[in-house]
Amino acid sequence: MRLNPKTSQKIVGFFALLIVSSLLLFQNCDQPLPGNEDHLNSFFQTLPFAYDAQIDTLAYMSCDGLQSSHIGDGSPIFTFYAGALRPGSGVRLTTEFLHETRYLEIEDKIRSLRQSSLNGDAQAQLWVRTAAQLQTAYTPRSPRVGVDFDNILNAPLDHPELAAQLVEQRGQRLNLFQGSGPAEHLRFEGRIRWGDIGSESREKLRRNLGGVDFGGFFTPKVLTLNYHAGIDDVTAKTSESRLPNGAFPGQSIYGVGFRNMRFIRGRGLSGNQYAVAAPSRVLDGLVEFNLDTGQPTGGNWVCPAELRFMIVRASDILNPHEDQHLVSCPKSFEHEISSRVRAVLPNNWEINLGTSGVRPCVYLKQESENLSCYPSRIQTINYASGECDPNGNTNACPHFVSICLRQ
Repeated sequence: MRLNPKTSQKIVGFFALLIVSSLLLFQNCDQPLPGNEDHLNSFFQTLPFAYDAQIDTLAYMSCDGLQSSHIGDGSPIFTFYAGALRPGSGVRLTTEFLHETRYLEIEDKIRSLRQSSLNGDAQAQLWVRTAAQLQTAYTPRSPRVGVDFDNILNAPLDHPELAAQLVEQRGQRLNLFQGSGPAEHLRFEGRIRWGDIGSESREKLRRNLGGVDFGGFFTPKVLTLNYHAGIDDVTAKTSESRLPNGAFPGQSIYGVGFRNMRFIRGRGLSGNQYAVAAPSRVLDGLVEFNLDTGQPTGGNWVCPAELRFMIVRASDILNPHEDQHLVSCPKSFEHEISSRVRAVLPNNWEINLGTSGVRPCVYLKQESENLSCYPSRIQTINYASGECDPNGNTNACPHFVSICLRQ
């Protein structure tokens, strides 16, 4: 039987309409149609966690005895530095979030970050936390931003300028944000600057960061790059971190952590290692892991010997016109210093990369009694090697800054 042309057109049109209706029906099952605000807002609350951060540079500075009142956000002396300094590092939107929002317009994707209960107000932060209770942050005092912890980028990731750039990246990592306001030329990096911690307490903390029992008191700690929970009362609950739905508070939070830190004794400017009794002030290794699963990320970290710098007291630097000054740490040419090292040690520091027959060393350009790795009571520092006293006023052990890199 042959159908006339008009009947054929009607049948083809019917099936075409049926196919289009089916596609729209499946889309409705997956995501709300634009313009339906109630459905859209409900959909936002079902979205997975959106952020995935990765750093490639981590540094430790062993200075102790600093008074917290003399250090603050912007101080060149720090305890931990964490930064994303190379292309391919930084923060991105997760594959899961991008898949769930694949049909949304760009403006709605940006809005979803702000209105989603799991993603709104998520502020990337740098903390030291107790390994067995991740909501418990370590701090010697009431926490201060830029001192006991740091707010990376100084704004939540759903800030319109930050969120827009993350959405535009389409899942690629971003380590430098451009724009105006809080997002103007901001690198994805943070610093912790602890004060009011003496040599013995700092040594105990290093052992706990390595997961080592110290004097029968075992409290393993981890460095964390996590996300603030967005509590309004930030002064009281600054340390609370965003955690997965259904997770037991304290056992699992979003972010990445660094554990099993290995600290070793440094080497003197002569090249020889200090005696066994000397404190272990050089970071020599660490393990990166997911805070939400506890499993290693697979990231491989190395801590090169050429990036272990002894910190020399500025007043001890050899001056050809003053014979009583006794340490040689000639500064390297600026073009020889990598941008990675300079990001960790900004222009406040003079840097020797291990030239002129001297092992790598650094010193502050402008050092004072209140801004120094060495308290004013210390008279002499053993920069050579051998025996040194970690708590003494004479023959004191030197401090170091060590830089580790993600491969």
